[in-house]
Amino acid sequence: MQSAKSSRPFNNHFSSSLHHSGQGSSRIAVLILGACLVLGLPACRTIDQDWDQPVGEAFAPTNFYQRGPMPTSVRRVALLPLYSSEWDHVDLTGLQRAFAAELGKHDQFEVVMVSPERVHRIFGIDQITSVEPIAADEFETLVREVGADAILFTDLTAYHPYRPIVMGVRCKLVETASVDILWSLDTVFDSGNPTVSTAARRYHLDESAPPYPLQNSSSILQSPLRYTKYVADAVFATLPER
Repeated sequence: MQSAKSSRPFNNHFSSSLHHSGQGSSRIAVLILGACLVLGLPACRTIDQDWDQPVGEAFAPTNFYQRGPMPTSVRRVALLPLYSSEWDHVDLTGLQRAFAAELGKHDQFEVVMVSPERVHRIFGIDQITSVEPIAADEFETLVREVGADAILFTDLTAYHPYRPIVMGVRCKLVETASVDILWSLDTVFDSGNPTVSTAARRYHLDESAPPYPLQNSSSILQSPLRYTKYVADAVFATLPER
């Protein structure tokens, strides 16, 4: 009986110690997190990225065509303005620049952005779709003015800039010397699809370092511009190598 009574203070003390220890650990964790938020320490970003790892299958485009390896003669590619029949009243400059930046990362050729003003002067319209024929003399004028070895046509076939973000892309890369299609693609990137969101989040983690520990990869699913960068990266990953 004595031992039972004497064990109570010990048990209570032990439980109390655990309780205070837990509180202490919580306080320490809060202090560390606070320091990370103020200082933006790399270690804090590493801790955040450790748990922010998308799991599962990641989407990769499969509906594309390659004539063969990229010709060594293709050293300069002209990127035409994005074509969209439904969004032609909206300024798509930001999306256009995102596509140009991601295309340039492949470092296979120089990328030249063709302005809507130039397109209008040559063709009489501000944007050109990849599925309609264009006059041979107008095509030759464009090639001569920009000095391109290939022309890239890009159509925005679907675009929903609100969550879930959806972007449909159709592309054709046409060699100027032969007027052959070197590469084409037609794909819809729907962030409501788990495999697409996983791929987008992995792109975000690979290509950018979150400036704050509490920013996670899911933020790309709420930003049309950053999501466009993922889409462009995935699209141009299917380009043929030399």
